[in-house]
Amino acid sequence: IIAALLQVVGLLYSKSNWDYITLFILAGGVTGAYISGSYFHPHTEGLTSSASEILERHELFALLTLYSSITELLLKTVGMFIFKGSKRIFEIITALILLFSAVSVSIAGHWGAYLTHIEGVGPQGKYIESSNHSHN
Repeated sequence: IIAALLQVVGLLYSKSNWDYITLFILAGGVTGAYISGSYFHPHTEGLTSSASEILERHELFALLTLYSSITELLLKTVGMFIFKGSKRIFEIITALILLFSAVSVSIAGHWGAYLTHIEGVGPQGKYIESSNHSHN
């Protein structure tokens, strides 16, 4: 969300150069999203049908956020370092996709909070897969 705001500020005030800060924040966001989704997101078991449906929504928006963020990172990098002459178009496209990601991460967060606070997934280990199960 911060990267999206900085990208828009950079577009509006072309004399200011927010590129490196935006790129750094964007790279950190992509890395954090990948690590949290791949290594720290708990696995669930025994969910109600309602909770399963909400989890699917949460995961959909989380994936949309991750893929759009990776796309943004590539566009930002290409615009900054490879196609410097066409940089403005890369900046505009990156801003639009960043705004999409800001919305999708917010929606993913909403559904994640819904799982925890409404469906009860997570508190006291409820519906969280125990580490004692063996996996093939």
